[in-house]
Amino acid sequence: MSAAAGDDFRRVAAARAVTRRASFASTSFIARDFDRDAEKAKTIAKKLILISLTVGVFISIIAFAVSAFASSAFTTDFYVQSLVRSVSVYMLVSQCVSAVVFVSEGILIGAGDTRYLLRAHLLNFLALAVVLGVVRHFSLGLQGIWFAVLSNQMFRLVQHANRTMIDTDGPDIFLLGKERAQNYTTT
Repeated sequence: MSAAAGDDFRRVAAARAVTRRASFASTSFIARDFDRDAEKAKTIAKKLILISLTVGVFISIIAFAVSAFASSAFTTDFYVQSLVRSVSVYMLVSQCVSAVVFVSEGILIGAGDTRYLLRAHLLNFLALAVVLGVVRHFSLGLQGIWFAVLSNQMFRLVQHANRTMIDTDGPDIFLLGKERAQNYTTT
């Protein structure tokens, strides 16, 4: 691996570490403030989502640039380089989505909504297994695998957005519409 590629790899690793820390922070800060000061918890949650989105965009740009234009820094095999280039758009989108999903899950954990996350993850694993089965059956290769990864992350993002913005049984984090704090249960 070249020195430039190593530098890019370290930048992506550092950015991913920021996303992980934001997820941990969301778990801690939301848990601390959710019952005591709901407005403060909502403000913190919104800021953490914004940070994760910003970091996700940064990671996505680097992942796309490296995979699309600098894959030769990692291998001299032209076939492998073309495979990596073929998934660069999937990398671009999935890295950004993943960053927001990880922080969203931290927020839900902090809000005490772990039963929902258990059910959601079981459903996600089942859906991912089906998509990967289709990928294998039709021999879709690396592009199919990255499609499965992106589909899984998008599915999780939609689930978590629904849970925190629409679902009246979910925690009142990013409420759209009427107030529902009195309806919140941890079922």
